[in-house]
Amino acid sequence: MHWNNLLRIKHHIFIKK
Repeated sequence: MHWNNLLRIKHHIFIKK
């Protein structure tokens, strides 16, 4: 279950961009 991880990574990228 890497759903949370994926969400966190996506969010992190979004914020970083």
